[in-house]
Amino acid sequence: MSSSNPLLIYISNTLWERKIWPAIKKITVTTLLSVCEAIEHTPNSFELYGFDFVLDSDFHPWLLEVNLSPACSERTPWLTTMLDSMADGLIDIVSARLPIRTACKASNEKYNRWVKVYDMKKLMGKIKINIGSSDLTLSGHKTNDLYAKILDRHYMKEQAARVITRNAKMWLAKQKVKALKQLLSRIS
Repeated sequence: MSSSNPLLIYISNTLWERKIWPAIKKITVTTLLSVCEAIEHTPNSFELYGFDFVLDSDFHPWLLEVNLSPACSERTPWLTTMLDSMADGLIDIVSARLPIRTACKASNEKYNRWVKVYDMKKLMGKIKINIGSSDLTLSGHKTNDLYAKILDRHYMKEQAARVITRNAKMWLAKQKVKALKQLLSRIS
């Protein structure tokens, strides 16, 4: 980062590597782990996620949102350069996994600013994240996906039956009111 702003120099030289970047990596990994069972895995494909963070007054990163297939439109010269570099790095990562590729870059090497922040094989067990004065622990066990899907289907069917029943009752009530009005108009 090239700037004469003392705050930006302090962040880039001190806080980024020591505090901000490690926290962003932990939040990103924990977020992906929390939904990994819900993500549809398609062989021979990948998905790009955009993680949006904001820093508080103590330079603690907070996750704002995660975008599926984020828009990568070029708005400024700086963004154009970053997106071009990002796309080149993404192609390097994808092509390194192709069976026809004989030489593969080391797993810790950066691919045009892409950095591997998580290896599923190395990280098993609990993940702890320090948020202020409290710890947030992500723990649990793998559920039976088939059983969960069956339960979800039963729940959705039950919800649909409730909606249909409610609508049918409302329709019947309207029909009764309509018939009653017709009967009263004949009498009067």
